[in-house]
Amino acid sequence: RAPALSQSFYASIVTNFAADEVTGDLVPYEVGIFPVDHAASRALGAEPLRDETSVNVSGGFALSPSEAVTITADLFYIKVNDRILLTNELAGDDVEAILASAGIDARAARYFTNALDTETKGVDVTAKWTGLVADGQLLDINGYVNFTRNRIVRIRVPEEILATDATFFDP
Repeated sequence: RAPALSQSFYASIVTNFAADEVTGDLVPYEVGIFPVDHAASRALGAEPLRDETSVNVSGGFALSPSEAVTITADLFYIKVNDRILLTNELAGDDVEAILASAGIDARAARYFTNALDTETKGVDVTAKWTGLVADGQLLDINGYVNFTRNRIVRIRVPEEILATDATFFDP
């Protein structure tokens, strides 16, 4: 999947408020979401976005041990490389210094990045029973179970962020 235009070019600056550590007064500060080619993003380690790539494998079976009972199971595996996500709000004294050295008047920044490789495994199971009840009416009973496991295989944190106390992604 190619990066969306909004992931490549979206920009926004908002004013947030935080309590001053000494006085407790609310103090405004600027936070930006910057395109990956913006000076703020580049200063914080952003690289041009790459296409996401994936491998998807699935299979299943259906079993009807009688006319009244049907059971199905579908298994799936999905691996996504270079998943595009928006970073956490990158903030702190170190980040402010990096942004100031790039000529950016903001205390925090965010940008889209190809930071994760993920893996999803799972199974869907269904069961259906159809039976004749009083007065010739049919009763259908259906059951569904799903188990899915999502796992982060790899996180790519830029060196510029590793050198700060900023959190690249929240858990």
